[in-house]
Amino acid sequence: MSRRHHLLALVGTMDGHKFESLEVIVDNEQGLIVERTIALRPYPALKLFRDAMYASLKDKLPPDVWDYPTP
Repeated sequence: MSRRHHLLALVGTMDGHKFESLEVIVDNEQGLIVERTIALRPYPALKLFRDAMYASLKDKLPPDVWDYPTP
């Protein structure tokens, strides 16, 4: 990890279920974020989060953000 990489760890709840999040944030020389990677666990909590985001953003983001294209 370099001086441009930052870690953010958090524990929270979604609908009463505990989840953990780990983020790796990379910034550039101007301090602007150029990359952000997020991991959530456990999977059921991730699904709750995804479902909530889908309900809020399904009309703003294209379908390929939410699912793999069917062959």
